[in-house]
Formats: sequence, C-alpha cells, structure tokens
Amino acid sequence: DIRTRSKFQLWSRGPSISLALAVFILLYFDTIKYVCSRTERRYPVNESHRFDKGTESCYFSGTVSDFKRDYSGCKNIYGKLIVDKLSIRNKRVALDKTVFKRVEGCVVVASLRGMEHFSMQQYIVRNRRFCGYKYALLIYGNPDLRSLYINGLRVKAERVFIKANRNIDPNEFFGMYSIMGGNIKDEIDIGTEEECTMEMARYDSRCTTLVGDVEYRPEKALNKNVWSRTSKVLGTILIDHIAETSLQLPRNLFIDAWASPAVKIVNNRDLKQIDALLYIKIDGPKPWFWFENNTGFCNTIDLRKKIETKVKTTINWDDECLQTCQGGKVSEKYLKRLGKFCHVLNGSLIVEGLEEIPDGLEKLNQIETISGQLKVRNNQAIKDMSFLSNLKAVGDGIHNKDGTKYGMEINDVSDFTLKGLQSLRKIRGNVLVITKDDEDVPPLVRERITTGTIDGRVKFVSLSALHATTQETEKTEKVEKDTTESTSTTESPTNSIEAVPITETEEAEEVREYTLGIPVLEENRDYLMSEYTKAHHTHVEIVGLVLAIIAIAFIVVLGLLSRRKKKIRRSKRNTNRNHPQSKTGQTTTATMTKEDVTEQGRTKSLSKKLEVVSQSKEQDPTKSKKSISKTIEAVSGSKEQVQTISRSRSIEIPPPSMEQAEPKSKSKTIEAGSQRKAKKRMKKRLRKQKPGSDKSFLKRNARKKKRRRSV
Repeated sequence: DIRTRSKFQLWSRGPSISLALAVFILLYFDTIKYVCSRTERRYPVNESHRFDKGTESCYFSGTVSDFKRDYSGCKNIYGKLIVDKLSIRNKRVALDKTVFKRVEGCVVVASLRGMEHFSMQQYIVRNRRFCGYKYALLIYGNPDLRSLYINGLRVKAERVFIKANRNIDPNEFFGMYSIMGGNIKDEIDIGTEEECTMEMARYDSRCTTLVGDVEYRPEKALNKNVWSRTSKVLGTILIDHIAETSLQLPRNLFIDAWASPAVKIVNNRDLKQIDALLYIKIDGPKPWFWFENNTGFCNTIDLRKKIETKVKTTINWDDECLQTCQGGKVSEKYLKRLGKFCHVLNGSLIVEGLEEIPDGLEKLNQIETISGQLKVRNNQAIKDMSFLSNLKAVGDGIHNKDGTKYGMEINDVSDFTLKGLQSLRKIRGNVLVITKDDEDVPPLVRERITTGTIDGRVKFVSLSALHATTQETEKTEKVEKDTTESTSTTESPTNSIEAVPITETEEAEEVREYTLGIPVLEENRDYLMSEYTKAHHTHVEIVGLVLAIIAIAFIVVLGLLSRRKKKIRRSKRNTNRNHPQSKTGQTTTATMTKEDVTEQGRTKSLSKKLEVVSQSKEQDPTKSKKSISKTIEAVSGSKEQVQTISRSRSIEIPPPSMEQAEPKSKSKTIEAGSQRKAKKRMKKRLRKQKPGSDKSFLKRNARKKKRRRSV
C-alpha cells in the first residue's frame, strides 16, 4: 500500500538512517534536559532587591508581627515566616488572605504557649532557596495546641512536620490537602511523648528525643541532665561559645537533620578537644558540619586525621599543645608515663620481648618523630607495626658518617608482617629488616623504606630464602668435596682444589641489598592510592571521550554513504529518463508530444498534395516551376519542408527570388534562437546531473532534437 510505504519510508532506507534518527532523538532530549537544569528560575525578589512593587512580592525572614509592620503592601512572601506570640488573639492564631496570599519558603509555628487553635488560608510552597528547612510547614513544641485548619498546602505529606504538641488531637485536623488534592491528615506523624523541645525536656524525664534547633549549653545543670539521656535529635545543634574544653556530646547520638549544616561550632575560645564528633551519626542534607571563628583545637595526632575525614573539611589545629617526651623500652609502666599529647620522642624506642599487648599501646599512634633508633625484636604479641601508623621520621639525631649506625632494626620472625608504616617518609642510618618470608614485607612498604633511607644502606633478609640458599651451598660443597677426593688419586697434591665453605653471614649479605641514589619518598600510601585513582578516572574519561568521538564519526560516515547512494539513484533515474535505450539494449520509440503529432500530420498532408501537383504537371506540362512552388508554399507554409519533401519525391523546385530571401533569413534567426535556448536547457540539466556524465550522449540528443525540428 502506498500509504503504508510512505508511513514507514524513513525506516525502510537502511539501518544508518534509523541509527542516526535514534541518536538525534537521544541527543535532543539530553540537550533539553541539560539546558533546563542549567537555566535557573528567576524570582522577583532576592536579598539585594527585597521588595517588588509590580508583583507585590517581598523577600522576608522573620515574625508575623514584623512583617505586618514593615511590609504592608506585600502579598507574596519569599522566605521564612515565623508565627510569634503577638499573633495570638483569644487563644487563636488566624492568618487570612487579607494580610498576604502566598508563602514560598516555609512557615514555622513553634513553642507558643496559650495557642489552642491555628488556622491558615494562604498557599504554602516549599522552596529551599528561601528557607533551608526540608519541610514547608513546621508545627512543634506547642503544649496547648488542640486543632489545626490549613487550607493552602501545596506540598506532600512528608514535607509537613508536626511533633512535640502534647495536647493535639488528630481528629481536629481540617483542610489538610496535599498537592494532589487528597487529604493527608492520616499520613502525618504527630510523634510520641518521648519527643520534646529542650524547654519541655528539662522538666520531663520521659524525653529522650530533642526537637528543634537545639542549642548545646552543658554548663547549665538542667541542660547537662537532658543531654545525658538524649539519644536522638530531630533538627540541628548549635555549639556557640561554650565554657567546656572538651566536647561531651552523648556517644552514638543520632541527628535527623532538617537543615544544613546539622552541627554548627562557632565562636569557641575554650573548646580544644572535639573528638566526640567521631561518635555521632547524621542523616540529612549535606554539608553536616560548619566551623567558624574558633581558636585552634588540640587533639592528638592520630585523632586529627579521623576528625577531618569525618567532617570533610580542614580544621585549624593548635600545635602548641603537643609535647616532646623521652624514649625508652615499651612496657605498661612506660606507656602510663607517656603524655597524652606527646608527638616527638627524644631518644630511641625499643619494642622487645612483649608476650602480651600492654595497656595503652595505642598512645604510640600519636608519635610522629623518633630522634634515635627504632628497634623491634622478638615479640610474640606484636603482629605488625600498626601501633606506629603516624610515624613520619626515624633517626633525626643520628649521624652515620662511618656507615655503621642503624636507624631502624626489625628482627621478628614469629608471624610478623611489616604493615602499618603508611606515614613513614624519612630514615637516617642503616636499615636491617629480618623476617620469616619475603611476603612478610609488602612491596609498598619495601619501596617506602628503600626510597626514604638517608645516609645508610637497606637490607631485607628472609630466613626461608636464607635456609634454601644454605642447603644449596651445602650440596654444592659436598659435590665439590667428592670431586676433589676422586681426582686426588690421579693428580698431584699441588694441583688439588680445596672447597671453601660459604658462611651464613656472607650469604645473608648476598640475599638482598639496596644502595643509595634513590630519591626520598615524599607521600604516604593514601596519597599514592589517591593519585592512582585519579589517573585511573582520567584514563576512563579519555577512553569514554574517544569512544564517543568514534561513534559520532561512524554516524556521520553512514549519513554520507546514504546521501551518496541517493545521488547515485537520482543520476540513474535521470539517465534512464534521457537515454532512449532500454535495459536490453534495444532502441525504444520516444514518446511523442502534441507538437510531434501535428508535425507528422502536416508532413503527410503535404506529401499527398505534392503527389497531386506532380500528377497535374504530367497532365499539363505547361505549368512553370515557380507556380508549382507557390502552390506548395501556399499549402504548407514551410519552405524547408517543401525542400525536404521535394528531395524525397525528386521534384524540382526553383530557387527563391529576392522577395523570398527575407523570410528565409528570418526563419534561420528563429531556428538559431531555438537552438541557443536548447543549449541553455541542456547546460542546466548538466549542472543538476552528476559531474562527469557522458557529454557525447547530450550532443547526440541535441542532434536528434534538431532533426525532429527540421522534419
């Protein structure tokens, strides 16, 4: 069917067109999505332009009483509207449309004593650009509230927060319709008796969940008692200018934040230790933490990295609180005397002969520098070096000019693995590491120790490899001894060869040795892994970009090929239309136009009349040639036709006279003009056709047309 073919014509031209169309549609929708996401909605007001008279809009964040006083002509509020005590009239708060019509942002009704009924008829639209809360309507901490009437909600049920209202009755909810038009009062969770504001929790021991933007004030006895039993916060916490030196938030505290940041720590001069942030859990919009105008905090070195990883920001630390301590042999007594903020050991640190892990071993994680030697030998309880995870430099006070002093010596073969030195960057003096197997020293740690050693040599000795080489040496020694005994009978004593045994010390020195000349390793393991990850992501992005370019080029090539095929089909169509030959090579009769039919009819009638004239001449030979030609011209009106027909009929026609020469010249000019027009038409066809077509065919076609005109 023609209609069906035209309907599916686009898909019937091959897979290239279909693929190109599909890619175009995908790119079109992606472009629309990208443009729409980048185009920001324009608002009539903002922080710099607070009132727009044309739209009767205002940018406002404050109480209802302040709004009535300052913005009498505003009907559309963009911001945060707080209902205050001055709005209460006869235990009711009624906000009608005569004051304003619409709020885009949020409305807060909190901690209003004496309010029993709240009604609001304005439209409420949530917009976090003007209000940081994730809720559009917040009603909490109203102990006397009983009924609600909300007529203009344009949000879903999860955008309405109604909790910590002890006397509220869900059956007294009226007009609570969502954006889809359904009643949402059954979907709203009004909370439990355990959810309270800070004011309510001071006098109610049942409260274990705090609601609102809570201010942390532990110096007050009632507040400290509340925080001791609090396990959850619905809102945010503000820590502003507290008198404590150490933050004492409850362990495993959960914060369901309704705004960002969830925890603000600002304007603190005495607060030094904030490691309590490591033990709280937060769910809500990010970022979760905000630090501003605080003096330097002072936590141990091992906790600083953990805290910065938790808060995902850089903190201003105070290094003046850090101390320098004396080195020694690790034991429970030594660890008790070690200061909490000790980060530099003046002397050597010896970890030797530990059969059990002593209490306080984690204190060594705060050590960054050891000025003397580090010795770890013959410990059954120590399985790795994770207790020195923040160690950066060893042997700063060692001068190894003669090459005999050791900066680090590790000789522990009982299930020991050299892990945990991810921060180590510099070692002065020789390094000797003796382990049970080669695998006990990871390649990354081996490289770190090798490249970080200054003024010394590095030796890695594996006892298993040493034992294997010793056995091979004994075998070769035995073979050489047998050969010497067998050859001693035939050779003289002066020519005998005595096998020299290789000692264990010489073999140990040949196991593995790394010389100097390698640059110092400046980054730790985390940095190397991050650089590898960045390089991997960059490689993936480059590969994706190359694949996208190849796909686009492939689509373009397919489009060009399909276009070329169309041109070839069109040129073949034009060639078949112009050539008078069929596919089998036989000549076909060209279709005759109306002019050709009339010309043929005239020629037939003229030939009949010439036959009549010739017969009359035979009957009456007295007629002159001139009279015969005149009769022919009168009948036909064409001298050329007369000449052609007369040639075919062998009739003599006299030459034209001077009077007849003028119309002949006119006919020649007309014929020349028609030929020029024909040539122009052929040139136009040549331009439209494919370049390089057969010009001889066009010439033959022109000759045929000329011949038809002459006939």
